[in-house]
Amino acid sequence: MIKRAAKGDSIDSAAAAWTVRLDRGGLSDEDRQSLERWLQEDERHLGALVRAQAIWTDMDRMAALHAGAGASPARAPRRHRPALLRWALPLAACLLLAVGISAVYLFQHGRFVSGRGQVRHITLADGSTVVLDTDSVIRVRYTAQERGIFLRAGEASFQVAHNTARPFIVHAEDITVRAVGTNFSVGVRDREVHVLVAQGTVEVRRVQSALATPPRLVHYDHELLDEQAKPLAVAALRPAEVERKLAWRRGLLIFDGEDLAAAAAQVNRYAATPVVIDDEALGRRTFVGIFRLGASKAFADSAAAAFDARVVAEGGAYHLRLSP
Repeated sequence: MIKRAAKGDSIDSAAAAWTVRLDRGGLSDEDRQSLERWLQEDERHLGALVRAQAIWTDMDRMAALHAGAGASPARAPRRHRPALLRWALPLAACLLLAVGISAVYLFQHGRFVSGRGQVRHITLADGSTVVLDTDSVIRVRYTAQERGIFLRAGEASFQVAHNTARPFIVHAEDITVRAVGTNFSVGVRDREVHVLVAQGTVEVRRVQSALATPPRLVHYDHELLDEQAKPLAVAALRPAEVERKLAWRRGLLIFDGEDLAAAAAQVNRYAATPVVIDDEALGRRTFVGIFRLGASKAFADSAAAAFDARVVAEGGAYHLRLSP
């Protein structure tokens, strides 16, 4: 954990250290709370952090100049950055003091990951919140022009803080989802992207040249599906269906007529011990129920009771088999 800074140069040093942490891997919940406390300790801390992050965004170019006129920015050794920050911060301060600093610092960079069975809640620098579903990865890159989120895997739900001057844009596979102040989720699975809007409106577009499309507006209680080589498809949903699809944010899985095999696959995404359906006919039966994430034993027991089956714990899994 980064310790409290003293006065003068040590404030800039602490700001530089926080900037490196934000860029290289994000912060744990504990470190983010520590950063928030540090920002509140002294009004100079916020200004120092903004200056450090502004310098960091241009650090490759500065490192190349430091190394020599012929160096390539892309090849600038990353290990020189902390030392470079120590002498670059004072030089940049006089330029950045002329910039008005709001209550929220301008830049944020970081990578956030949720493990198997984990649902992670994240508060971003502008007050927007993200809920990461299990096995999901996002990269956050806030600049002066936009608040950028890059969804690398899995699914993420966003509650966006209103800011018309800096749009909130989620990048996933070949589409971008642009929002100002709204509540929506974006998921990636098998190179397909789905966008579910629970509140407000988002603007979706394909950005690859071969499949580029005009912007498509998706309103609340609608879902967009982006399948490869197919037109963007938008479908209206009942509010109850939206709630069911987003129940994972509250730690729940809700099933309302899905095939048992499909329901088990959902349960297994969060469970340490998976459910295996040994009878194909049983897997086609429709199922209704509400379960906590990861509660594979409760799911198996409930399905067994509903379909006169039995649960056999075998080979590190719960096997569902029709009773003889």
